[in-house]
Amino acid sequence: PTAQILGLCMVFTAISNSLGIQLMLPLNMDRAFSAILSVCAGFGVLGVWLLCPLWKEDGAAVAVVATEALVAIMMAGYLRHRKVI
Repeated sequence: PTAQILGLCMVFTAISNSLGIQLMLPLNMDRAFSAILSVCAGFGVLGVWLLCPLWKEDGAAVAVVATEALVAIMMAGYLRHRKVI
């Protein structure tokens, strides 16, 4: 089950890498890129801290997938706000 949960991470990682590395960095949105990653890193640590005691490795996997999804959503939202996409 853990590997199946982490399988979702590939989709969100592809989206966030495309938006962040391929769009945000070349358009000099470095500060926003770093801010999004910093906020999401905190969310990820909190998620692992809360979910691991409950669901062990599956909780960590859910936290990782949720964090990567949040990165993709925040990057898409920022780029949409800036009218890039």
